[in-house]
Amino acid sequence: MPSTMYRGCAIVASYILLGAYCTHVALDEYWFTSARVLSKEKVENGGDCTDVHGNTYSHLQSWSNGDCSNYTCFQASSANFIIKSSCREPLESENPDSQNCVFATDDAADYPHCCPVLDCADGDYSQYTTTPAPSCYDKASNLSCTVWKSLNGCDLQDDTYELFNLTWVYCQQTCEFC
Repeated sequence: MPSTMYRGCAIVASYILLGAYCTHVALDEYWFTSARVLSKEKVENGGDCTDVHGNTYSHLQSWSNGDCSNYTCFQASSANFIIKSSCREPLESENPDSQNCVFATDDAADYPHCCPVLDCADGDYSQYTTTPAPSCYDKASNLSCTVWKSLNGCDLQDDTYELFNLTWVYCQQTCEFC
């Protein structure tokens, strides 16, 4: 995916509000279409930001530990922090077809492309048919449309124009507008 460079202030927020920082940040299109989890960890005793191998990082440098996460060093005047961006666990309700689809990960890919994505098996979907939506129907309940029609809401008159506006939108079939 192509990357885009943004200069200016970026708000770092998700499930945990981390704050704002101004910098030159490289953002992938993926960031705008997928939820992620952000967390921060304060570096003890104002120490340096280090990875699991002991490598040291400076302000706004990023690295990966090979765990489908991205880490960024954030050095503030009050303390140093390591900001971790990781994948959000998908909910079962996000899978519209649990018989044919599963959430799959690509362990060989870098973050965020290693995050779970919905993968549906190729199947014979010819059994599924769609029918066009009816062209003339009521959006409001049958009771509401019947009451509004009995109050002359289907006729445009000076004293019922507000009711006519409702029936024109919500009672197309009952008022025989279509």
